[in-house]
Amino acid sequence: MAEQKHTPGPWALAPYSDCDEVINVVAGYKDLGGGQSQAHWIAECEAGVDFGDDAEAIIATNEANARLIAAAPDLLAALKDIIEGVDECWMFDNPGSVDRAQAAIDKAEGR
Repeated sequence: MAEQKHTPGPWALAPYSDCDEVINVVAGYKDLGGGQSQAHWIAECEAGVDFGDDAEAIIATNEANARLIAAAPDLLAALKDIIEGVDECWMFDNPGSVDRAQAAIDKAEGR
């Protein structure tokens, strides 16, 4: 397997940010108390489409994007486990699935 170059998981949504409409994905979050925190910022999710004044839609979209990003290390690990455990019978019944899973792993690992 390729050497891991990304920030190790788990990744999580930051419990708060300066703006309700921006959701941050972090690793190694630590609440220092008094409104202070320490974390390695992975991503900042802010809707790039025009929702008008619909703040709820903006927040929902940002949260969905952030959850997907935060799940990335877990999804990558699960795909790797599946690839290692797949037997030939399953591959015969699910043509292309292993190739798509391997392509996703390669994409995540920059290959």
